Amino acid sequence: MIPTRLRILTQGLALLLLSACAAPRPLTQVSAGTLAARLANDRCRAAYGKTPFHPEDFEASLDGDRWHWGTPGGGKVDGFEVDVTFDARGRSRQVDVRIPPE
Repeated sequence: MIPTRLRILTQGLALLLLSACAAPRPLTQVSAGTLAARLANDRCRAAYGKTPFHPEDFEASLDGDRWHWGTPGGGKVDGFEVDVTFDARGRSRQVDVRIPPE
């Protein structure tokens, strides 16, 4: 029989290990671009009925602890401007899809 203190210590270490493995990791540049395009298309589909964005349309860039993806400098994709940002793990999302005035 395992002594109670040793069993509690072993269970505590196991829980700590599991929680460390389950913690979300920072996104890679490719996965950030894929997430950004999906979020942009979800917003565009809801507002305009279209899904014009692809992950390769822009390069996701990590600035500090936030990913940025979109139309820098007023570029357009199928007539839309897009700006998507989120934290390094894909949370705290901000998505802006708009048709700029002519």
